[in-house]
Amino acid sequence: MELHYFDPSTLPRRYDIVWCRFPLDDSGVPGNKLRPTIVRAVMRDTESSRSAVVVSYGTKRLKLGYRDGVDLVIQNSEQLDRLGLTMATRFDLDVLQRLPWAEEFFAPPPHNSQIITGCLNDDQIERFRKKLRRREELKQLGRTIS
Repeated sequence: MELHYFDPSTLPRRYDIVWCRFPLDDSGVPGNKLRPTIVRAVMRDTESSRSAVVVSYGTKRLKLGYRDGVDLVIQNSEQLDRLGLTMATRFDLDVLQRLPWAEEFFAPPPHNSQIITGCLNDDQIERFRKKLRRREELKQLGRTIS
């Protein structure tokens, strides 16, 4: 598959919400569904002008009572609007992928003209970091995250 990379100057930043055809398997092929993702890291190759982002996907399956302790859930209507999310969303922090910053993977959602629709605020970033710390604590205790 030939990729059409975006200019590196358009790269999102960590904690941005970007819309992605997130592959739910290890095939490396863009997924069928455009979904919100949260940027966890950004990589640039200055020699080739190719870039990549590491993202975790968002889902409308909140799994409250099961996953809200270890995943980032956004459900406040004001926050949803500010992040360009159309419904309550749980970002599954178990699953992350490094994807090329390319047209084949990233596109604007139907309700917005931009690929990057928002950025977590300071409180959300702190909640995100707490979720990651909680995950580490569970791993150290030998507990599975379910």
